Amino acid sequence: KDDVHLLMKWLIDCQNNTKSESITIQEIEEEIQDLKNDFNIMQEMSDLSYNEWLDEYKNHIIGLNLKKTAVHHNLRPNHIYVNHTDSIINVIDWEDFEKKGNPFFDFMWFAITVMTWSNDDVKEFSSNLKETGNAAHTIKIIKEYMNNHFQTDLDFIILLRFFILKWISFKIKRGSKIDFVYISLLKTLSENF
Repeated sequence: KDDVHLLMKWLIDCQNNTKSESITIQEIEEEIQDLKNDFNIMQEMSDLSYNEWLDEYKNHIIGLNLKKTAVHHNLRPNHIYVNHTDSIINVIDWEDFEKKGNPFFDFMWFAITVMTWSNDDVKEFSSNLKETGNAAHTIKIIKEYMNNHFQTDLDFIILLRFFILKWISFKIKRGSKIDFVYISLLKTLSENF
């Protein structure tokens, strides 16, 4: 619990220190369209409501005046080291670093990875959605920090869907094969919400 609080404070400090220009409506719309184009040609995505989810995301964030920030792009428990003596967070694996990106990405990617941190990713994800999983308390902390940091009541499910979609696209564009675990996570979300 204390480590999660430290990480959230570290992430917010990082974002506050790297804020730049606002994300424009045009950039949001272009990102959404790019994702739709990616998935329209993927047979594996054909039975998912990704067009609707992407539109929900756009409508949810369009009035928030989000500032671009530095993005680690792979913030996960095994990339974070905590110096408990000095209460300092050290983050490794900066190979996908982006100087000006979506400020939700690191919050959501960390949430997704802890929600699936088990031998059965999909089952653990599902139990965390129901607030009974191993990361249920961690997710509650993340949500609270995000809502305070962005000064709004964010819809966590809309953000989960979007960033799982974003991650699938990101990996495909880097030449990776489709990871069907993430498609299963999207199916779990569509069945439960």
